[in-house]
Amino acid sequence: PDITAQAELAWSHILKMLKSADMSVADLVKITQYLTRAEDIPAYVQVRTRMLGEARPASMLMVVAGLPRPEFLLEIDAVAARS
Repeated sequence: PDITAQAELAWSHILKMLKSADMSVADLVKITQYLTRAEDIPAYVQVRTRMLGEARPASMLMVVAGLPRPEFLLEIDAVAARS
């Protein structure tokens, strides 16, 4: 219902996908984040920082006019790689 809950849900899904591939946030190389409201940036960044810990992948955050469903406040595209 709000950006914090949606961000926590999205990041928890990303962490689960990484774990299922025997990877972690340390394997993230790039994240692209789309938010529908600029005022949500501080709350979103707080969740992202907590979920990523010390990991610092390349990152781009954009505020967009909308996403496929109006109730979606964010979308995250995450790319992971292992050397």
